[in-house]
Amino acid sequence: MSWDAHHRRTAVLRDVLRAADQQRDVCSADTLLDTVDGAREVFATDVDLLLSVHLAWTQRLSGQLDMALGDGVDDPRAAVVEAWAAAATAMPSARRLAIPVAR
Repeated sequence: MSWDAHHRRTAVLRDVLRAADQQRDVCSADTLLDTVDGAREVFATDVDLLLSVHLAWTQRLSGQLDMALGDGVDDPRAAVVEAWAAAATAMPSARRLAIPVAR
């Protein structure tokens, strides 16, 4: 993948997550691919999109964990909970997309 393709994919992923945050009634990756301009060109399938969402979530959580546990905390368990909560706050739609709600 070229740098241009990587940057385009990252920008579209950001737009997809923003759309998911704004349109809480939209709960499927497939629907979001149709909602966001250029998403179908960047992500071949909804699974491809979900894998990118998962990678972004994992990177965010890893960064939060590194910050929370980096300076020798007194209560590692509480630090992990706080890191997870910070990541969830920063990416509210990531979990919702990964775990669709039954209707």
